[in-house]
Amino acid sequence: MLRSIADALDISAETLLAQTGIFDPTHGAPDTATATEVTDTETAIRNDPHLKTDDRDALIRIYRSLRKPPSD
Repeated sequence: MLRSIADALDISAETLLAQTGIFDPTHGAPDTATATEVTDTETAIRNDPHLKTDDRDALIRIYRSLRKPPSD
């Protein structure tokens, strides 16, 4: 149901939860093992009116994967 509301508002479910105060994006999603830091880049992606919700989510996933520290 949340996904449907977020889609109708053209935002991600994560953004919807963050805006309602239910989810703090600086602490990561409840089902992730590590905390997620929201950056200005992510905010810019989320606020870009030219991107669809799925595109925003994909770009943020790619961006986060590139920011991960290299594993030794």
